[in-house]
Amino acid sequence: MKYFVNLFFIIIIIIFPQVVKSNDKIVYININKIINQSIAGDFINRELEKLHNTNLLNLNKIKDELQKEEKKILSKKNIISEDEYLKQIDLLKVKVNNYQNKQKKMLKELNDKKVAAKKELMDNLNSILTNFANNNDISYILNKKNVVIAKKDLDITDDIIILLNQKIKKIALK
Repeated sequence: MKYFVNLFFIIIIIIFPQVVKSNDKIVYININKIINQSIAGDFINRELEKLHNTNLLNLNKIKDELQKEEKKILSKKNIISEDEYLKQIDLLKVKVNNYQNKQKKMLKELNDKKVAAKKELMDNLNSILTNFANNNDISYILNKKNVVIAKKDLDITDDIIILLNQKIKKIALK
């Protein structure tokens, strides 16, 4: 009897297959491509690079001065008294500590500016995506890195880059 019930269900499934169709339109975008290839995203990256290079130049100058001062102190080691030598070493340690603190502060400021600029870019991108989804009756927009495989015609990245470029050209670093 059990055999006939199982056979009956298998025959029903084979005879009346249900095709699953969804009315939801799903597309995907490549966020990294948008950030790197949009005018505003490229501007942010270039400005951050300039700021980083300027910081490196300033820090390298200070580092060179500290190294020269260290060599100068070491060359005077046998000439000056031990107390004077220790005072100069302590002063150099304070300067090195200040240099390290300045370096950390510059990196933190650079990172904060990067986060703020990317947040502003993502806020603009979110409003563009919302309008695009509403205008084109799209139910879901996925990030490409979360998609295993999809048709190429479902990728709306280039359309979004065009809209973003029309909306915003520059984002100031704050």
